[in-house]
Amino acid sequence: MIAFVIILILFIVYPFITSFVYIGTSFFGVPVSYLAGGIVGNLYAPLLAVLGCMLLYIAVKFIYLNLSINKKILDADVALPKLRFKKILVILIFMGSAVVFLFSTMETEWNMILDIPHLAYSDFATTDGTVSLYEVSHGDTYETKMIVNGIKMDGGFAYGEEPVEGEKYHVEYLPHSRYVVKYQRIPQ
Repeated sequence: MIAFVIILILFIVYPFITSFVYIGTSFFGVPVSYLAGGIVGNLYAPLLAVLGCMLLYIAVKFIYLNLSINKKILDADVALPKLRFKKILVILIFMGSAVVFLFSTMETEWNMILDIPHLAYSDFATTDGTVSLYEVSHGDTYETKMIVNGIKMDGGFAYGEEPVEGEKYHVEYLPHSRYVVKYQRIPQ
């Protein structure tokens, strides 16, 4: 029950935690803020899954206890479902599998985690090529992204000089999340 209360509190204050992570890590630079905020921001769905599984477990436990209390009060011959160790273990395995499934489908999250050592050691992937720009819409807003040598980059270039489509650039980026760390125009 204590774990459920802790998860519920985390679920409620999660947006504030994400904001604090973005603000707190911005002092270390935009790429660090991007990775830390992205990792924390993408944990919302697994947190929701854990909370849902805990609610399911509490509901099953409550139903079992309710049947047990009714049997004692009514002194009736009601067949109670047996919640033995095996059944509880199956429920826990099911909940764990759901959480693992959510994490395995979150490719962006894993890519950001894999980029932490690359960012720490400034071990960036590089490419030289002509820039193509495209837009991704998010409701009423849109975000401009770039493609260099067929590699779709994910942000990072909005903090410097706006890239010009059709021009050649030298781009340094995080290899897994493809976040642009630095870019510069190649003189022709």
